[in-house]
Amino acid sequence: MLSFKDDCAHPFASTNRLTIWSRSAPCIRQGSARILNIKVQRIGGVWPARQAHDLARAAGISCWLGTMPELGIASVQGLHLATLPNFTLPSDVVASERWFVDDIVGPPISITETGFICLPDGAGMGYRVAADKVVQYRTRFEELRA
Repeated sequence: MLSFKDDCAHPFASTNRLTIWSRSAPCIRQGSARILNIKVQRIGGVWPARQAHDLARAAGISCWLGTMPELGIASVQGLHLATLPNFTLPSDVVASERWFVDDIVGPPISITETGFICLPDGAGMGYRVAADKVVQYRTRFEELRA
């Protein structure tokens, strides 16, 4: 991948092959790409995504937040991650109604007329899981007691 990146006139992004932190770290260290697409769900969660961001930043590689069709609870985590300083490229997070008629987080993720997603203020990440919707949509319930 390194020689391809050097021969390519446009910035080359490492993306879907970076499904776990152990694959992204060597890519960043070798300078195999000029852009790193970080997908929280594919890289192994928020902490490995943060590590990838920090390592890419130290190497001078820009990041963008990549997503997949997912519930708002996952998108919200990515949105907050994308506020880190090295996420310099637009994210592909979309409004909740793009994928779902009803989501389990509130307020719904929405995009302004100018193309921005404004994160709400509030405890935690500013979003709340609607417990009544979790109950409504669950397919199974089990209670475990000690």
